[in-house]
Amino acid sequence: MKSGWGALVFLALLLMPATGLAEIVWDARGFGRVLGGYGHYPAGSSVDDRDMEGAAGTMRLLADGRLGSRLGLEVNLMQEVVSRDIGGNDAALDVERSGLFTWQQEASGDYLAQLSLDCLALHYRGPDLYLTVGRQPINLATTFFFTPNDFFAPFAAQAFFRVYKPGVDGLRADIGLGELSQLSLIAVLAYDEETSADTGWSKGPDWARTSYLGRLVTNRLDWEFGLLAGTVHDRTVLGGSLQGELFDWLGVRISGHYGDPEAGEGDAATEFCLGLEHRFPNSLDLRGEYYYHGRGFASIEAANLADAAGGYLGRTYTGLAASYEFSPLLTGQALVLINWTDQSRLWSIYTVYSLTDESELSATLSIPEGDKPDDTWLNSEFGASPLVFFLEYRVYF
Repeated sequence: MKSGWGALVFLALLLMPATGLAEIVWDARGFGRVLGGYGHYPAGSSVDDRDMEGAAGTMRLLADGRLGSRLGLEVNLMQEVVSRDIGGNDAALDVERSGLFTWQQEASGDYLAQLSLDCLALHYRGPDLYLTVGRQPINLATTFFFTPNDFFAPFAAQAFFRVYKPGVDGLRADIGLGELSQLSLIAVLAYDEETSADTGWSKGPDWARTSYLGRLVTNRLDWEFGLLAGTVHDRTVLGGSLQGELFDWLGVRISGHYGDPEAGEGDAATEFCLGLEHRFPNSLDLRGEYYYHGRGFASIEAANLADAAGGYLGRTYTGLAASYEFSPLLTGQALVLINWTDQSRLWSIYTVYSLTDESELSATLSIPEGDKPDDTWLNSEFGASPLVFFLEYRVYF
């Protein structure tokens, strides 16, 4: 079988109780975004003091189908046209999922057109069971910027627009254990890197690296406690989460896990995040998170020697953010990410202005601070990041 989808659908049909057939009722909506941007990489980086500018456009068609009271079908079809220089904010080419449902072609010398199914999932809703099979977003985050327990296509810490999380290929069963407790059983397919493919991933799954997770969540005394265990690709993980409020004033969020490679490749490591937050009556919202990244490097020199690329390179990070509603139409957010391993920082400012009930205009400015690279040798993580500015128009219909 070239794809694991057939097996997942077959398993889902076995688990789903029979339901009477009825006419499918569809509810459709849409979303579009157009952005223009500018970026500049520092001298000595992999693109060597280069200016980038370009535009991108995304159109989504979202549909929910209902077959009787139990079965549903969710579809999210995404069409992008993106500049080769700046890419697109909705592009999910780094998401590990089958390349079977993505079609890419060159729109012009500087732009690529890509059509993909970002979500294609079949749902079953029973008295104590909610089952989803297919391509779907799987969100396990309880913290906001650093999300060590969100293993599948997590948002970047500096991602402000989080309406659509990319889907991955898998099966999820949420089982109610009472009014305040739930057990989730999750299986997510893995894929091999394939540089010749449009998405960079193979069309068929690597069954040996399939992820299996169980997560138990319960609420006691207005605090949510979570436990998770299983395998994620080639690592056995055991972790948990906690979220609630102290003194009706201070929000507390904790998440983390211990991971041990099953094949003995690499070292066991702990990932942990503690977040605190408070929202004032005047709409000022303050948030801070501390992140211990056990799989990171103790120094930027060690990251260079390991030829590390992507992800967080350091061991300890802090994220500090503030948001404020200047008027019913205008909101703003500011965020700084600090890598304590190499003392580099990434500053981001984001504003959104509501034009109508269905449209908005946003602007994003990202400013790196830290030692610049030297002939592609990193002297700090964020110091090698580009200066970026985006202006974006979004419409919902």
